[in-house]
Amino acid sequence: MYCHSLKMAKAGRKYDIPCEDSPMGFVAIWPYELNLEDSVFQDLLVGLRAWATLSGIKYKLYTSKDDCETNENGL
Repeated sequence: MYCHSLKMAKAGRKYDIPCEDSPMGFVAIWPYELNLEDSVFQDLLVGLRAWATLSGIKYKLYTSKDDCETNENGL
């Protein structure tokens, strides 16, 4: 698997979001590991979804250790 340096910034705050390519053809993204306050976390999720959609990237976006969402059926 390949790790990426996924960075986002908003309102002067910068975030380095853990993520990597999977052998199944999607990018796994773990923003929950940043332990952000909920409002900031929810805003970050919106940005990550938009980024993946605009980039045409298949993803699994982990909202917690055990929960994730994806933009592809069957992932």
